[in-house]
Amino acid sequence: MKKLRLGTRLIMVGTVTMALPLIIVGIIAVNKSTSALQTLEYEQLLGTTKALADGINNVLVGEIKLLTNLSAGDTVIESAVAVVEKGGADSAPYEIDSLTRAISGFSKTMGSDGSYQATVVAGLDGKIYSASIEDYNGMSVADRGYFKDALSGRVSIGSPDLNKNTGKPFVMIAAPIYSRSAGIVGVIANVLDIGFISDLIAKTRIGTTGYAYVTDKTGLAIAHPVKEYVFSLNVTKQEGMKEVSEKMVAGQSGVAGYTFEGIRKSCGYAPVPLTGWSVALTLPDKEILAPVRSVRNVVLIVGIVFSIAAFVIYFLFARSISIPITNIVDNLNEVSNQLAATASQISSASQSLAEGSVEQASGIEETSSSLDEMAAMTKGNADNANQSDMLMKTAEQIIAKAGESMSKLICSIDAISGASEETSKIIKTIDEIAFQTNLLALNAAVEAARAGEQGAGFAVVAEEVRNLAIRSADAAKHTSNLIEDTVKKVKEGSSLVSKTNEAFSEVAASVSKVGELVAEIAAASKEQSQGVDQINRAVVEIDKVVQQNAANAEESASASQEMNAQSRQMKVFVARLEDLIKSSNNGSNDGSREEHSPRIAQIQKMLISPERTGGRKAVARGRRDVNPEDVIPMEEGDFRDF
Repeated sequence: MKKLRLGTRLIMVGTVTMALPLIIVGIIAVNKSTSALQTLEYEQLLGTTKALADGINNVLVGEIKLLTNLSAGDTVIESAVAVVEKGGADSAPYEIDSLTRAISGFSKTMGSDGSYQATVVAGLDGKIYSASIEDYNGMSVADRGYFKDALSGRVSIGSPDLNKNTGKPFVMIAAPIYSRSAGIVGVIANVLDIGFISDLIAKTRIGTTGYAYVTDKTGLAIAHPVKEYVFSLNVTKQEGMKEVSEKMVAGQSGVAGYTFEGIRKSCGYAPVPLTGWSVALTLPDKEILAPVRSVRNVVLIVGIVFSIAAFVIYFLFARSISIPITNIVDNLNEVSNQLAATASQISSASQSLAEGSVEQASGIEETSSSLDEMAAMTKGNADNANQSDMLMKTAEQIIAKAGESMSKLICSIDAISGASEETSKIIKTIDEIAFQTNLLALNAAVEAARAGEQGAGFAVVAEEVRNLAIRSADAAKHTSNLIEDTVKKVKEGSSLVSKTNEAFSEVAASVSKVGELVAEIAAASKEQSQGVDQINRAVVEIDKVVQQNAANAEESASASQEMNAQSRQMKVFVARLEDLIKSSNNGSNDGSREEHSPRIAQIQKMLISPERTGGRKAVARGRRDVNPEDVIPMEEGDFRDF
């Protein structure tokens, strides 16, 4: 498909710009006109329909008043009373004759225009015994609704019907005949010709083809411009009239649309209050919207004229700007080529810088991680040294307390040893006393033996004392042995305690020295931890700076790549614009377009390159090394001073 030339596009845009507002305004105007016209027509339909319904209702109200006045006449009441009192019409011929003359005169006088087909009087049995036309005499209306309503004391209007003899439509209006003494004595009725309704709607016209019609309570047409529809067309049974017919039968008023015999129409409808009939005034939508079609045609003609004018104006305008745009495109093409070359060099240098910054940032990040681990270990060592120092101080205090306890224990053992020696001396004294006692007991026994029988008792006592002395000597000897053994063991324990005390003193001295060393280690570890923390913070700051530099380098590389891509894309656009302008200049198209197509394809191919899809490392590997001085010559121009 061939490209549209610039001039063609300008012409199309200008024409659309001129024509579109006109089309929009035209559509709005047509819609507004349609809405306003429909509202006006609907108001006219509804107003006229209500006027028709009120007119028919007023006629019926007048007829009811005339009939009520007739039923209250003396002749009518006296004749009806006479028929009732005498037991039938045959028994009151004089009164019936008077009544017939009265209602005949009424029918001829008030119905001189043919509005009354007849006036009749019926008895309580429903049989007509007096009528302005003899054909009605003898007829029974006892089963008619209007007769029953009249007997109940109400003035009633019956259902419309066709006269079988004349073929004219009529409606019965019946009223009760009251007697002050006897109450209701009969019913009088007018056979009202409702042809006046057909005449009334025939005179009511709207538009060219609009017309009115009247339906009864069931939707049956009782008056219609088309005679064939009278008492044969029922709107409730017509396809497309269901909604409007339901509203008419329900006694509502308003405006609605419907379809009749394939024609879309709108009608106003209003009820006749006395009867429940409905009056409708209808008009085809095509006729309602005829003025709108005129407005539409005018808008269409104006739009075509302005479109042609816009076409001519923009055609001249396109020819006047194509040559200057061609020159501008040539200049843009040269600038885009230079910009693309510069952007490519900047992109390569920025990419290399970005890769170096990323590697440096990675190394510093690893160093920072190692320093973090070393700082954590140093801090742990410092904490352990502090805890060891605290434990050694606690151990030193405990050992000092143990030394004091050992000193007290030595003193106690020395006291026990002294007490044991004193006890040993006492035991020796007891042993000596036991020995002397034994000697005395022996002497006493010798003396008792010398005394003979007289000293026998004393000899026994001396024997017992000797036995006690022997036992005391044995106990003292045993106790002496135990005390000597205890003293020996106390001396040995005292020796051991002395040695233990000396060992505790040596341990206390060693613990004190260890505590001093641990305190020095803890202080050194704390200083080392602080130093590592300072180094770590410095490395973190360096890492942040390097990361920022790397990010800036990557952003620079990305921006330079983006600028390179945009410059190439601009070359594509310039080439296309050049192709477009030159193809539209001087009416040339295919030859020039074929000349530029290879350039456009080549530039588009450059846009879809590994530099755009393979990532930064692929870009770095796929490019040649670039000397920064080649990109930004520092020895030229204003850079020489730097």
